[in-house]
Amino acid sequence: MIVRADGPEAEFTIASDFNDALRTYRSWLTAYLTETGDEFAREHLAYLAHAGDRLRGRAIEYRAPHYGPDGQITQVFVLGALGWPTIWHLPPPQSIDRHWGRTIRRLTQPWGAFELRVDGEEWRIFWLDPRFEGAFAASRAYTSAAEAAADLAFIDAAHQAQPPTGVRRDEAR
Repeated sequence: MIVRADGPEAEFTIASDFNDALRTYRSWLTAYLTETGDEFAREHLAYLAHAGDRLRGRAIEYRAPHYGPDGQITQVFVLGALGWPTIWHLPPPQSIDRHWGRTIRRLTQPWGAFELRVDGEEWRIFWLDPRFEGAFAASRAYTSAAEAAADLAFIDAAHQAQPPTGVRRDEAR
């Protein structure tokens, strides 16, 4: 899966194989380089060209060194295996409750919802279980909206890849 996150927004695509994914990742990063002239992105692309098959199976990530007016990283590019990010605190930190922050994006599923939230400084991803008022989980704190949006895109893609509701994953094979 390849993700491009810009602030709290993210887009993703799922490639058929590593070479296709790497081509997409390079094209997105090249477009960013053309737009910004970011020399670190140029160096990252040169590294990818020389790394060859050594990168196969590894996650590849580029975080733009450019910061917005709020001091946050503005762009994040990720190529990785489709899977759930390991971001959860169970139980949530004591200073966090179910109503923490303001919701920016919401992914709704029949069994709950994932929300990208901000309290003005930190970003977190929440999982809310509609069946139980107190049931929720919160991710670690992100200092950048783009980093949080990239992880939310992985969650979104994983949900879209799930079999229909009521079919267990091991039965769907």
